[in-house]
Amino acid sequence: MGGLLSVANIIKYIPGRKSLLLISDGFPELTTKTIDTKITEAYSGTTAGTTSGARTPHLDIRKETDIIRVFDPFNILQKKKNLSVEEVIREFICFANAHNISVYALDPETWMKYLLESTAETFLLEEAKQLIAFRQQDRISRVQNLRWLAEETGGASFLGSTKYQEFTNVLTTDLYYYYQLSYYPPRKEPDNAYHKIEVKVKRSGCDVRARKGYTDYSADEEGRLRLVSAFYNPELFKDLPFVGEFAFFYRGADKFEPWINLALPTRELLLERAKGVDSLSFTLHVWVKSKKSGERAFGAQINLPFKVDDSLREMAASLDYLCLHYKTAEMPLAGQDYEAIFALQDNQTDEIGTWTTSLSLPDQKKDKKASIFNFLVGVAVQSSKAGKKAFNLAKEDGALEYGKLRFYPTVTNGFGLQEEPYVFLQAYLPNESDPPLPQFSLFRGERMISSVEAEIVGDSWDRKTKVWSALINLNLRTLMPGDYILKISLPLSSGVPLTREIGFTKMSY
Repeated sequence: MGGLLSVANIIKYIPGRKSLLLISDGFPELTTKTIDTKITEAYSGTTAGTTSGARTPHLDIRKETDIIRVFDPFNILQKKKNLSVEEVIREFICFANAHNISVYALDPETWMKYLLESTAETFLLEEAKQLIAFRQQDRISRVQNLRWLAEETGGASFLGSTKYQEFTNVLTTDLYYYYQLSYYPPRKEPDNAYHKIEVKVKRSGCDVRARKGYTDYSADEEGRLRLVSAFYNPELFKDLPFVGEFAFFYRGADKFEPWINLALPTRELLLERAKGVDSLSFTLHVWVKSKKSGERAFGAQINLPFKVDDSLREMAASLDYLCLHYKTAEMPLAGQDYEAIFALQDNQTDEIGTWTTSLSLPDQKKDKKASIFNFLVGVAVQSSKAGKKAFNLAKEDGALEYGKLRFYPTVTNGFGLQEEPYVFLQAYLPNESDPPLPQFSLFRGERMISSVEAEIVGDSWDRKTKVWSALINLNLRTLMPGDYILKISLPLSSGVPLTREIGFTKMSY
């Protein structure tokens, strides 16, 4: 459904009637995995070590499994988290009808043949019959949902590969021969409500296929649905250029602070859009999910208002990027792989740009493998205010504080000719008694250019959790401008060094 919604958002602005071809065996209410799990539970023995036991299948499977989780990462739709399959399909039908989009569905009917045969060999005959019955129930639901989606949007659906020629004839005829009727509703403003449509013809014996209704979406509702689509397929939404960086800043055992860093290109996002207006407004949506389970781990929404005046224009003209940094409240997190998605929206034009990255956190309770989970490049400035000799994220501007030093990630990893690069490192070293001395080197492609002199200006070693945090100054004053790969190597007691790489650019100005 996410893929359909994304495609619908892409083609909705094309004038006239739009058609989507969907080749699918339908939308299930009972997935194969769910059915297998329920059947296994139904026939499992009640006593360990025996094959006897309950033989009563879960006849009320649909009650337990016909509810699905709506994939609405930003809570844009602001609806209950769980919707039935029927409600989700109806949501898409309303959206398609509002934008003159018809769905044509073809089900080739190549479903589960071989799986059913192998299942019959594995289970007892009675159990296999029950499994087949459950799958047939699932099959009926799939086909009904597919037909419903097509017919409610003014399209058509066909079942079985033998229907291919008939399907081709109907689709070709519909694409070239149809009537487009239009009218203006009496309302002055969109009401976000569903309105039924009934099309009648005077001539008898006609088979009329038309939309049953439409939803009169407001601009705000359109924007929210488009933002959800951007999350499903972020690579398709590149209206706004920007660079993001997301990190989980380690605070203690399984406790982390989300650290959001953003680089806005000043010319494209500020100077060019500031012409003829007195203000600019953007909204940044950030969402992090577990790669394994898909569960939401973190979500945030940040408003970015800009007053367009001479100071903004002067600032934007003097910088390539405006970097912004934010930290949020500490939260407990389990060690696993995550995916972060940024979506930046221009509130005036509804244009959207996206950025994604992957990150991993160590499982300090189970994992005994060393890892570098934070490796950020940036600049450091001296503060007049002396802070604690401990790492901390500042609430007011998202800077990393250590004593009088304030570290800001560059996000783009680009440095001016006179800037001194710093590296912030956090590593999990479960088998080390003390943190190793890091070694840095520069590469171009596969070829090493030189080693890099480095000075640790502040570090913290948590002996209990075996996490090392360090702020390191790199001596790259004599480095020629260009693009490089910065590589860090941490020698370990096991003899195999721990390494990470990151892109690095030294500019000529």
